[in-house]
Amino acid sequence: MTNSESVVFPAVTVPFGGLKVSLTNLQECQTAFNDLNLIRRSPPQLVVTPNIAHFHQARRSPDLRAAYARADLATPDGWPVVLAMQLLHRDRCARRAVSRTTGADMIYRLPRGARVLVVGGKKDAAHLAARHLSMAIGVEALPSEPAPREELVDRQRVAALCERVADARPDFIIVGLGVPQQERFALRLLPAIEHGVVLLVGASVEFAAGYDRRAPKIFRHLGLEWLFRLVRAPRRLVGRYARSAPYFLLLVFRGLIRGSG
Repeated sequence: MTNSESVVFPAVTVPFGGLKVSLTNLQECQTAFNDLNLIRRSPPQLVVTPNIAHFHQARRSPDLRAAYARADLATPDGWPVVLAMQLLHRDRCARRAVSRTTGADMIYRLPRGARVLVVGGKKDAAHLAARHLSMAIGVEALPSEPAPREELVDRQRVAALCERVADARPDFIIVGLGVPQQERFALRLLPAIEHGVVLLVGASVEFAAGYDRRAPKIFRHLGLEWLFRLVRAPRRLVGRYARSAPYFLLLVFRGLIRGSG
């Protein structure tokens, strides 16, 4: 299945576990991001970043499933997702050099001069992340939107938030509200904007703001970023990993059975 609806992101996208995954890599994403003229001429684009938890959460979240159905690009965020795609789609992955493509990496591949608006994160993380990205990669930081929880549960306030974002005319909207809140917000935002790429990146906003620390490169290189996060936040993540990992393995097993049938 090819993502033929998106002229901005022409990656091959395959269904998996009720969601979908794009067979892509960070360099391909950066190449697409660099074409600002095309982004500004095209309808709004939605980028999601599937990891193993999303597949489990999607079973009980219509908003998460709807956002993935709408998504123009679904970059493989977790290394288990990459391995699953390489196992189930070996030939396609070999041709396209599929690799882990995280939200935390993508936001540093936005082109210099792009208009960027950040939504979400705790406290003033949105403002700090926007300022950091402006200094780090030379994007134009637009007024950020903290989007506190009390604002997101009020339909009128969400509509006003979407209107402010639309009026700013950003090229990229970085959204870090957590799953499925960010997917729910994206579904409200997309009809309100004329163009732009909406990046749903979760904790990446707080990484960029300096409120949270990303795993060191050696952990990322070894595929152990999940362990670093687990040690730092065991109460929040132990249950999530314990539920998500077995379910993801079941999805891979089902995929292998269907492929061999």
